[in-house]
Order: sequence, then C-alpha cells, then structure tokens
Amino acid sequence: MKKINKIGKNAITLIALVITIIIILILAGVTLTILIGENGLFAKTIKTKEMYEQKSAKERLELVLKEMQIDKRANNEYNKEEYLTNKIKENGIEVSGNYVVVDGYNFEIDRDILEIVSGGSKNEEIRTNESIIGKISTINTTGYYKIELTAKPEEQIKYNVHLLNYDGDLILDGVKQVEGSTLTNNIYEFGDKDTDVATKTEDAKNMVIIKVNGNLIINENITLTACKSTDGYGGPKGILIYCTGSITNKGTISMTARGARANGEDVYLWQNSDKSYEYIPAVGANGAEPKSIAGLTATDSITTNETFFGNNGENGIKRQSGGGGSGSAQAWRSTNMGTTTALKGGNGTSYSGGSGSGGIRIDVSGNSSTYNGYAASENGGAGGDGNARQGNQSSVYAGGGSGNPGGLGNYSSSGWTMRAYPNSNGQNGTGGLLIINALNVNNFGIIESNGTDALPKSAQTLKGSGGGGSGAGSINIFYRNEYKQTGKVEAIGGIGGYLTTKGGNGGSGAITIGSILTGTFIEKGK
Repeated sequence: MKKINKIGKNAITLIALVITIIIILILAGVTLTILIGENGLFAKTIKTKEMYEQKSAKERLELVLKEMQIDKRANNEYNKEEYLTNKIKENGIEVSGNYVVVDGYNFEIDRDILEIVSGGSKNEEIRTNESIIGKISTINTTGYYKIELTAKPEEQIKYNVHLLNYDGDLILDGVKQVEGSTLTNNIYEFGDKDTDVATKTEDAKNMVIIKVNGNLIINENITLTACKSTDGYGGPKGILIYCTGSITNKGTISMTARGARANGEDVYLWQNSDKSYEYIPAVGANGAEPKSIAGLTATDSITTNETFFGNNGENGIKRQSGGGGSGSAQAWRSTNMGTTTALKGGNGTSYSGGSGSGGIRIDVSGNSSTYNGYAASENGGAGGDGNARQGNQSSVYAGGGSGNPGGLGNYSSSGWTMRAYPNSNGQNGTGGLLIINALNVNNFGIIESNGTDALPKSAQTLKGSGGGGSGAGSINIFYRNEYKQTGKVEAIGGIGGYLTTKGGNGGSGAITIGSILTGTFIEKGK
C-alpha cells in the first residue's frame, strides 16, 4: 500500500513538473513575443530609431533649403540650377535634378519654391539590387563568374562574365599598361580574345566587366574598348564599366565594331523599387526588308534593266540595338533575278546590331538561270556575300555586307563565273552592348557604339551593287549622383556600300541615360 502511495506521489510530482515547464514555456513565449514579435519591443525600437533618423534627415534638408531661400533673395549669383546643386552638395547631400539623398533617405524637392515635395523612403543599397549591376557590386576579385538572377520566377537566369577588378583610381594615359587589357596605339582593349569572344565554331561566351573601386579617368586621345576576334568574329557579350566613384572621360569609350556573335537574351541591368526592370531586350530592331522606292516587295523578282537601292535597318528603341541594312540590286539585259528575300538585313540582338546583307549585280544575256542575293546571318553573324554575274568582258562587282565577319565581295568579267574580290568585302564588325554605372559621369569626350560601314571609301568607285551596313549597338548609362556632358554620345548605324548603287545603312541603336539615385531609374531630362 505504501508502495502504491509512493508511486502516486511521484506521478503527481512529475505532472506538476510538466505543468510548470508548460507554464514557463508559455511565459517565455509571451516574453519572446513581447520582445521580438512583429509588434515587439525590439521591432518598435528599430522602427522608432528609423523614424528618428528619417525625421533628422528631413530636418537637415529643410535647413539647407531655408538657407537657400535666404540666398535666393540676397545673392545675385543664385540660380536654381548649378548654384543650388553645388550648395546642396556642399552640405554632403547627394543630388540629381529634383531628387536628393540625405543620410540614406530619398526626397524630391521643388527647385522653384525650395521645399520638399515628397519622399522619406529608405535608399536601397545597390548591393541588394536583384540585377547585374547589383550582383557585380558584391564581387571584388578578378575572375570568371556566373551571375544568377531571379528576374523571371519561372526560370533562373544566368550570365557568364569576365570581371576585371581594380582597387583605387584607374587612369588610362596611353603609357601605363593595365592588367586585363592590351594597349596598342593609345587603345586599351579589355578582356581576353581567347576566352571571351566568338570563334569560327563557337559563339561569344562572356560579358566583360571593368570594376573600378575608385575613380576612372580616360585621358585625351585615349580609347577604352573591348577585345575582339582576330579573325573577324566580333567582340564579347558587351562591356560593363562599374565605378564606385566618378568616371571622367576626356577620350573615347567605345563599343563600335565590337558586337558579339551570340544568341540574344534579355539582359536585366537594374531592378526598380516597384520590382520592374531596366533591361536590354533579347531582340533588337528589325533588319531592312529588301523593298525599294519603286515598290519592290520581298517576293518580287527583278527582271531586265531594273535597279533597286538597299534599305536602311530599323532604329532601335527602348534599349534596342539597330537592325542591319539590305544590299542593293541591279539586273541588266534579258536576265532574271530571283526573289529578293535573300537580301534582308539581320535583326539586332541584345549583344549586337544586325549585320548587313550582300549586294547583287547580274548582267548576262540569253541566260534563263535565276540568281539570288545573300542575306545577312542572324545573331550578329556574318554579313551577306555579294553576288556578281557578267556575260561579257567588262567587269561588274557586288559588295559584301558588314558583319562578324564581313561578307565576301565578288566580281565577274565573263562567262557568268563569280570570283572573289577582297577589295569589295564587307568590313568586320557590328555595334556592341555598352553599359556604364558610376556615382558621377563626366563625359567631355566621346561615348559610342556605332555600326560598321559596308565598304571602305577606297572601294566605292567600283561598278556594281553595294552591301548593307551593320546596325549600331545599345548604350546604357546609369549614374547615382550627377551626369555632365560637353562631349557626345552616339550609336549610329554603318553606311551601306556605294558602288553604282548604294546598299542600305544600318539602324541607329538606342541611347538611354538616367539616374538611379532614388532606387528607380529616372531618364535624364524626364
């Protein structure tokens, strides 16, 4: 009986212990909720701290604006543009147009009445931005990387990059060699042509990133560009210059004739505060359709004694590259030329302007054969070859379109046989992708990504049909604080070859410049 009582007492003691533990856990849970819950003491403390910091930032900006109101009335040198901007900066405040950042908080001001219009949100750090620029900000070692983004929920997006990291200011003066680049005749070519660009059998592999943890200065008569294929297969998948300080360009930053032969893909440069993206579309502007001022359509045949000039590629919009131009066409005597669909210029891609098609010149008599032109390759590939056919002793020529590489030029002097004529080859190159991101951008020189002319000027006296020029690339400039320009920014398509008849020009590429001061891209001038 005593044994049973002892067991009962032990059971009661055990139950009491369990109940005590449960009560302690409940109390602990309540305590934790009070401390670290969504509305806990810690959360309230952090929120109070942020509210205090936001209020302090706003009061600091208001004080500066009140001082400017006094200046506006008393100082004859006052103006709402440069003077006001400089005065705000003197107080350690970042400013771009009507947008300012004070101690990490974003505000919009009215420059006329010198008051805060809106704002107070916390400025998002670049390193947390789900974009190529955001990911690059966290890498500080030279090497090859795979950048992964979740821009599209249904798929993981990956970009191969070759990052070249430079700590401290980088000055390109034409004298000092810079690791990761090749210096020739005042031209710095960044990247590795053995690993980054296309070959005969493989497309381009990497985007080249130049990351400067400091300021970048390009002196007068100096060019910064990307590496390119020795054999004419183009450049890398664009070049991105990331600078934590200021970029001062007194020379040239160029992706002219550095377009990549590669499949296009959406290139997600920057994620705005509303989660929308600033991106380069995979497909650029359309290449020129082989229509003429005479109304020729893509399925018409050209018959005796007809001449058709090439058409220009379409211009890029919304960060697109330009399309390639179409070659010109001539048919003389009683001959027949096939459908002109084959004269189409190539479409642009995110990494390249479109290539140009070749020209075609047929001058045969009594021949029932059909002759077609040669279209440009897509995805920044080769320009179209020229096609020349002549039935008598005089020579006719057909120029190649520009591309990666340029199309072959040809001539014929008798017997309808076509022969190679290198002097009328299309030139190598298309416009490439250029991305710039810096605290400040001071452009006193040239920033360019132009297409390539179909023929050099020395060949433009031949008798025959010219090929199409290649499209320009896409230029994208992001700045956090300020953009100044006394130089120029251009993305112009290459000129079509001019023999007896002229090929079409490549289309212009889109140029987009704007601030990311507030976390959302705001195009300059808008």
